[in-house]
Amino acid sequence: MWTLFLIAVSALTPAAETTSQKAPLARIAALAGDWSLVDAQGEATDLRATYVVIAGGAAVMETLFAESPNETVTIYHQDGPRVTVTHLTARGAPVRLEDVDGADLTWHSGSESAKAGQLVGLSLVPDRGGKVRIEWSLASGNDATDMRAFDLRRDRPAAHLYSEVARMRVRLEALASELDRRMKHEVEVTRKGESKRALRETITSPFGAGWSVTGVPFRQLLHDQTVRYASTFAAEGDAGMTLAHYGFRAGANARIRFSALGGHAYVALVLDDKAPPRKIRSIPEFSRELLEGDYGPVIERVVGRKWKDYAAAIEWDLERFEGKGLRIYVVDAETNYYGQIAVSDFSIVEDAEN
Repeated sequence: MWTLFLIAVSALTPAAETTSQKAPLARIAALAGDWSLVDAQGEATDLRATYVVIAGGAAVMETLFAESPNETVTIYHQDGPRVTVTHLTARGAPVRLEDVDGADLTWHSGSESAKAGQLVGLSLVPDRGGKVRIEWSLASGNDATDMRAFDLRRDRPAAHLYSEVARMRVRLEALASELDRRMKHEVEVTRKGESKRALRETITSPFGAGWSVTGVPFRQLLHDQTVRYASTFAAEGDAGMTLAHYGFRAGANARIRFSALGGHAYVALVLDDKAPPRKIRSIPEFSRELLEGDYGPVIERVVGRKWKDYAAAIEWDLERFEGKGLRIYVVDAETNYYGQIAVSDFSIVEDAEN
């Protein structure tokens, strides 16, 4: 009787799960954090990868070659009893891959009309030693496929990232407080010396007169519900392109101040040797010519770095360009993820007698 009872109990008690038996999505979610691609010698490179659990745990987003022109995003999401993959790149339509063997984390598209270079197969090979391998199968024509493999090494355990972010936030707040104190001191000193040196401040907004805008119009954005920004993230989202410019002549001891937040578009200050054409047919082509100096030397340039919540205060000294024509360019020629930027009004300060 006791033997039968023990057999019944053991039949009802689930066996301990091994790593390979865990739910596939849970195994992928365990990769959450930052990773580096490694070379053939196992050394970390500058190429980045990240895994983020999204949608309340219903999906995991993999970003490969992060912040590079070849960036790809792969979403692993639950679809009934299976895990389905959606793969996105800047070069083509999204690719959907179906689960072949959940235990092996392998997916195939099943498409018979895949274009050359299109992803048709994907495998994830997690390693307990803090490494993971991604294997791609790419269509190459005539029913053949090219295989590519990428080895990743975890930068730091995900749990440590939150404490680091918290420390960075404290440091940023301290820096912002110190910057605010210094700016107030500068204003006070300027006011005390007004009898000896009068300053003139010109405020120009990308929404205002004097600006020429090509492409998608700016959208108004309020940061911290107080500061108005002109954002290129408008009707078409990241896919929209915008080019705006404003010309002026630098006075004595001039400097320009503004703030920027947002994605991978940029603001440039150019010595205005050649005025831009009235009609710009291609913003990407114009951006290339601008950065190559076709319209004058690029004096200053700032590129957005995903400053979504933190506005970067920028000041450029123009003293060496007194009396010369300059032009501000706000250029969004990006159509991929974070292809945007937002800028505040521009303040041009100079000596009033000039």
